Parts: sequence; structure tokens; C-alpha cells
Amino acid sequence: MTAKYTSYLMIGDTADTLAEMPSPSEMSVGLQDIDASTTTRTADGSMHRDRIVGGADAKRKLNLKFPPLPWAEISALFQAIKGEFFWVKYPDPYTGTMRTAEFYSGDRTAGIYTFELRSDGMIWRENGFNLIEK
Repeated sequence: MTAKYTSYLMIGDTADTLAEMPSPSEMSVGLQDIDASTTTRTADGSMHRDRIVGGADAKRKLNLKFPPLPWAEISALFQAIKGEFFWVKYPDPYTGTMRTAEFYSGDRTAGIYTFELRSDGMIWRENGFNLIEK
């Protein structure tokens, strides 16, 4: 990457190769319980739950939005999340720590904000994606 960051978001192919990424302008962290296929509702509407993962072990979903970024920075960010799975270090509000876990990405979006042909200065806006814990 061309810029030097002081960011709270790091991504890498392994937990040992984490690299700083541009800081999101918006970030939310959701907890997702995982239920077995045997979880059902009965005719009276009662839930009969077979929770596989939940509570403190619930899977995280990070919803990230980024400010306008230069071409090199948005490209580096998207390249960092291109693998089937990758490692992410982020501030976790549920543990109160910087947490590292393995994730995969949801849909990724970026829209052209400005384009300056003379300096190859394309700026991308409305950049964002979700990261879902493996």
C-alpha cells in the first residue's frame, strides 16, 4: 500500500501476516447464533431450539463502510479479502479487546467518486462490505 496507516483494522492471509488497512468510517459488529437444522417451531408457536454456537462464542459479522479512497488503497483493501478465508483483527465490543478471527467476505461495493486522468487519481466512494466469521 502507498499510505502509512494507524488503523484499528488489520487483515492477512494468516494470523501472522496481518497488515493495516484503511480505517472504516463506519463499523458495526453483530453477534450471530448458529442453530442446528433440528431447531423448529411447533404448531403453538413455541421455539424448540438446538443452538450449536451462541453466547460469548457467537459468530461475528462485521459491517464495514469506508470513506472515499484512492485507487491504490481500495484495490489493496479488496485484494486483502479476495481469498476464500482470511484473518482479521478488529476491536470487538463484546470482549472489550482487539480480537483476531478467521472470516470470509460478503458482497463488496465501490463506486467512482472522481477521476483525474492526468494524475491517474481515481477516487472511490461508497466502499463497503461485510465480513462473516468462519
